[in-house]
This record gives sequence, structure tokens and C-alpha cells, in this order.
Amino acid sequence: MSKERVQVISRNGEPEYAVLPYADYLELLRRAEGREAPLAVAPVPERAPEPAITSARAGVEKAVADTPFDPAELVRLRKRAGMNQSQLAKASKLGMMNLIQIETGQRQPTASMRADLARALRVESL
Repeated sequence: MSKERVQVISRNGEPEYAVLPYADYLELLRRAEGREAPLAVAPVPERAPEPAITSARAGVEKAVADTPFDPAELVRLRKRAGMNQSQLAKASKLGMMNLIQIETGQRQPTASMRADLARALRVESL
């Protein structure tokens, strides 16, 4: 297993998740089975709790999350708006790689990302 095959996802500048290929995950489990002590885990730093989402916002985000996302529709709306990927990424404050992955269906956008994209495209929702 090599480090370049692991993607670290951060929140508020702190590492939160590590994404690795499934085969590497299985190998880690296999290696851990023979150990008497659990694998050493780095302590998670304390951080302030995130502000609670208001019930109205939570309801909107749930409704958006429950609506299927169509990457082809995003591409169609972007082109209709006369934007290229770089312009939409900048206007929506998403990274270029995130936008490419969303448009190709390799990544599902979060409710927040969908709201940012809709705002940048000047549409009600995605």
C-alpha cells in the first residue's frame, strides 16, 4: 500500500477521513487480525462543535439530498449559461477537480455544493 493511493479529506483544516482503495482496506484488516493490541490510531484533536443547522435549512438540504442529481443536466445548464468549467468552478467556489468529478458522475455533490452550483448558474435548484 502506498501513500499516494490514499486521499485525505479535511474539514476546517484538520484531517477527518482517509479514503483508500478497497483492496488496501482489506489488506489493513488482514494485517490487524493477527495483532493482540489494536492498531495505533492517532488521537483526534479536539475542536469546537459546529453550529447547529436551523430546522428550515435542514429541511431544504434534506429535500435537495432526496432529489436525484443528474450530471448531464449540470453540464447542460453550465453551457446554457455560457460558462466553461473553470468559470463555474470559480463562481460556485468549488475546486476544478470537484466540478469535473461531479459533471462526469464520479462524485455526488453534497446539498451545499448543489446550492452553490445552482446559485452560480442562477437557477432555483439542481
